[in-house]
Amino acid sequence: MKDEYDHDSILENLHTSWLGRELLFFRETGSTNDELKQRAADGAKEGLVAAADIQSKGKGRKGREWTTPEGVNIAMSYLLRPDIPPDSAPMITLVMALAAAKGIREVSALDVKIKWPNDIVMNGKKLAGILTEMTAEQGHIGEVIVGTGINVNAASLPDEIKDKATSIFMESGKICSRAKVAAAVTDAFEGYYATFLKDGDLRGLREEYNASCVNVNAGVRVLDPAGEYDPKRSVVKLNVAPKRSALRPNAVLKRNVLQLSKPASRPNKKPRKSAPKPSVRLKKSARPKQSFWPRWQHSPTR
Repeated sequence: MKDEYDHDSILENLHTSWLGRELLFFRETGSTNDELKQRAADGAKEGLVAAADIQSKGKGRKGREWTTPEGVNIAMSYLLRPDIPPDSAPMITLVMALAAAKGIREVSALDVKIKWPNDIVMNGKKLAGILTEMTAEQGHIGEVIVGTGINVNAASLPDEIKDKATSIFMESGKICSRAKVAAAVTDAFEGYYATFLKDGDLRGLREEYNASCVNVNAGVRVLDPAGEYDPKRSVVKLNVAPKRSALRPNAVLKRNVLQLSKPASRPNKKPRKSAPKPSVRLKKSARPKQSFWPRWQHSPTR
């Protein structure tokens, strides 16, 4: 079976009303997210989609490399301009996860699941990943770019990830149409995104997300500027109407989708020590060296 994957084959399978109707297809690019960033800066409208056969400089979470070799996988990104508060934008990652899982299921018949918050897994191995990037100024979103990488027809994977990752072909033993997968995921995203914008949160998607999530009620580690929550007392749940958080943006996502089953214990802070007395009497004009003072006094106010 020949897997045709290009501009026309994706559009032929697409059933959206606005998302992807303007489609950029690259035989090779550094990053589909970066392609859309450039177009967004030039005023491109919401709904523009970029897809590539080969992606050489894609990124995953925490800056990890995500490459897409020729002829086997999907790299695609969506340009969105939602009229929502910036601290609600990270929830779009979960909307994308729902769409990716649904699209892959429809085309491949594999019962893929979501590993909170942004991985698609099969038999415990990662099959797809999502990276959401945003620009905002003065409380207003400029654009949100959602990038998705899907391992489709790869017959093997690099040694460093082969124990943790998989592909549709490796799980099903069948060649799968990348054009159909890309179109099915995009179709699903348009519908879920409309529900998200209508509700202003994830309430309309919570039940379906929880049904697809493999780590609901599982212990997690949550990183917070004030410290880590106790993983033994935390469970993954969707908080569909989160309170506004004063945390910095990279912590907002966790607060939006994580609700603690019990008040989480914070790390015990060591008691502050009083400044040691100098061993010699100092003149009034002389100032003690910085080492005489406890470190916390020279730290930013918490």
